[in-house]
Amino acid sequence: MIELLGTTQFLKDPKLRLEGVSVAGVALGGPAQDVLAKVAVQQARAQIVHSSSWTAQDGAEYFDESGARIPFQEVVGSALSYGGTLNSEGSLGFHIADGRVIGVAVYGHHLQCFGYIKDHDHLLREFGEPDRSVTVEAYGDLMGYEHFYTAAEKVVHWDSGRNRVSLILLGKVAHVTT
Repeated sequence: MIELLGTTQFLKDPKLRLEGVSVAGVALGGPAQDVLAKVAVQQARAQIVHSSSWTAQDGAEYFDESGARIPFQEVVGSALSYGGTLNSEGSLGFHIADGRVIGVAVYGHHLQCFGYIKDHDHLLREFGEPDRSVTVEAYGDLMGYEHFYTAAEKVVHWDSGRNRVSLILLGKVAHVTT
């Protein structure tokens, strides 16, 4: 099993194969229950949640269609059983469907290993030419780029304002962006 965190060589590979790969000890394609065993889940998203909020005092709160509060463990259980996302305290999002981990979002401090990449051209030299790129703009200003690597089931987000890799999506979740 290849652990991807902290292994820039594999994360950069445009032809990365996700079979036999883990993130924080959780195997892509493995049982969703493994997420609970390997990481501390801080937030969750599931179909039973109609709305949610977050405050520094209370943390995340979840509500159903009628506005009734849903206990956190119930949201986690629903995500594990019926699909959703479990976010760890450590800047990872595990995407779940049919009881399996189908994708992972890597962000925050896990991407500091790419801090040496200071411009977009350098990013392309390091990660290789993508199969498809999308320019992200807001009000006519360049915000960044999304680079899609089909063979690797990977999307790399470049933040042009901060000149850094801001998000890497791996697995089936890589197909649901832009």
